[in-house]
Amino acid sequence: MVPMELSSKITWQQWIERNLGPIKQRSANHGGLLTLESGTKLFLKHYQGSNASQQASAENQGLLYLNGLIKSEPKLSVVKPVAVGENWLLLPWIEQSRVKSDWRSLGRGLAQLHQQPQSAFGFHSDNFCGPTPQPNPSYKDGYQFFASARLRHQAYLNQQRGMIDQSDTDQIDRFCQKLPELIPKQLPAAIHGDLWSGNVLFNRAGEPVLIDPACHHGWPEAELAMTVLFGGFEAAFYHAYEETMPLEPGWRQRTEIYNLYHLLNHLYLFGSGYYGQVKTILNRYTA
Repeated sequence: MVPMELSSKITWQQWIERNLGPIKQRSANHGGLLTLESGTKLFLKHYQGSNASQQASAENQGLLYLNGLIKSEPKLSVVKPVAVGENWLLLPWIEQSRVKSDWRSLGRGLAQLHQQPQSAFGFHSDNFCGPTPQPNPSYKDGYQFFASARLRHQAYLNQQRGMIDQSDTDQIDRFCQKLPELIPKQLPAAIHGDLWSGNVLFNRAGEPVLIDPACHHGWPEAELAMTVLFGGFEAAFYHAYEETMPLEPGWRQRTEIYNLYHLLNHLYLFGSGYYGQVKTILNRYTA
């Protein structure tokens, strides 16, 4: 592979043909697997909509940032961009594992990432959680960051779209005021930010590879909470994480507090099917 470079002035087809050679086959017109005549396989992400350029840039920056931090666990890696353009991102193709997936290396590596100290909550730039804009202003206080840049931000987006009304927004505000009572103090850590099972691949050796980050400096427990939202990771992951970085008692009971952010995001993106889960959490802590 040639080094990754900013290529906003040319199309992805032009970039590949100039730097890597002719394209033999592609699985779809707007993304997916590309096979070159050399036999090299690549994955193309092609972004749509008014935020396409910002999404391509933000994902590229996030992947490069995590690549620079994940070093201690040799079996955990982050997919490294090949090239980025105006509305596209070119990545290596990851051949999927046909052997046992190494969940322990993922647990150890994530804990080691979370142990690296950061000076503040937030990030050096805004990015996206899925296609949703995610602001990352700098805060010294994690409760203020999570309240303002995560929950209240989502409340605003959802109210603008008609997914919630003013009474729901007021309830979210009351929930935010209770965060210091509900969440233990945690130092800011670099986190992937959207760590569910679909964003972890296992290569042919069974080693974990992270993709699609929404990275920022946040609470480590918030990262772990996301891993249990859609079924959870294998037990070996949690055991290895806690062997490396012990957790505060009761973290599993707190997962729904953190995951309110992701459920609000799903409400915003996918509609009213998530409203009941949002209200159940809000009612539990604001009754």
